[in-house]
Amino acid sequence: MDQETENFEKQLTKLAETKVETIVKESKAKSIVEFAKDESSIAKVNRTYDAKGLLMYLYMERDFIPSLKLESRIKKYGLAKVYDCIYDKNNHFIEVYKNGDDLWTYRIVDELDDCLPVFH
Repeated sequence: MDQETENFEKQLTKLAETKVETIVKESKAKSIVEFAKDESSIAKVNRTYDAKGLLMYLYMERDFIPSLKLESRIKKYGLAKVYDCIYDKNNHFIEVYKNGDDLWTYRIVDELDDCLPVFH
C-alpha cells in the first residue's frame, strides 16, 4: 500500500472511530452487555464500518471507475462529508453495494451525483 493510500485509510479510520464514539455516547446502555443488546446501536456501528469499508474499496478502485470522481468529491466536500453521505441510511449506498448487483458501481455513481454533485 502506498503512502497516499495509508494516509487515506488513517483518516477514514479516525472518522469511523469518532462515529462509533458518538454512537456509544448516545446509547442509553449502562454497560457493554446492555450496549451489545441494543440492536439500534449495533446496527449503527455495523453501518459505520460498512461505510468505511465501502469508501475504502471505492478509493482503491478509483482509477477503474473514473465516473466516480471520488478525489474531486473529496476535494470539494471533504472526506468527512463524503463519508457521512455514504453512511446516511437515506442514501442506500451500503445496500446497493451489498446487493451484489452487476451494476452497483453505476448506482453508486448516480447516488453520489445526487448527494455530492461534481461538475466538469
